[in-house]
Amino acid sequence: MKYRVPVLLVLILSTIIILFSGCTANEYKQITKTIKGINFSFEYPRSYIDTNDTLREDSQHKYAVILKRPSNNPTIDEFDTNFAIWIYDIPDNAPDANTLVQDLLQSRENLPSYHEYEFIEHSSVEVAGIQAELIVYSMKSLGVGEVLATYPSVYRDIYFDYEEHRVDIHISSFPELAEQVEKEFEHIINSFKFLD
Repeated sequence: MKYRVPVLLVLILSTIIILFSGCTANEYKQITKTIKGINFSFEYPRSYIDTNDTLREDSQHKYAVILKRPSNNPTIDEFDTNFAIWIYDIPDNAPDANTLVQDLLQSRENLPSYHEYEFIEHSSVEVAGIQAELIVYSMKSLGVGEVLATYPSVYRDIYFDYEEHRVDIHISSFPELAEQVEKEFEHIINSFKFLD
């Protein structure tokens, strides 16, 4: 009789752990895409929506996967988090990803004060076994019609080269979501893999 209570307690705790670990896995959804002949996959939060069912080319000839999370406060913005992966050909004589990031950091320091640019972090990270550069910053950006955003966003940008392509992985969010989005971004990056 005295052994039943501890055994029962262990069974209950094991069940709770299994249930909660399952909940975490169910919070993410896997996606597989092909851009410019490069096959890759990653997991993203189920709360994001894929706004890019078909690959598109923007004015800079970059191809993208675009995901967004609808905002809880649509009076401020329709989406509170924006995620994108851009893959494009590296132009002749273009700097490597590390030099590009150094140039970006320097140019952002010279932005007009109304952007409210604030540098947060620059570090090296690994994406799918490839050395990459991460920059984190806060600023007001120019939106549709070159209208300045009324609030700053926190940005996380990763740059690296893969074969003859440059890869930019980007996420931005409202400042109050920065901690949550950092964890989501880490999950996305840790699950990212090339399928070739």
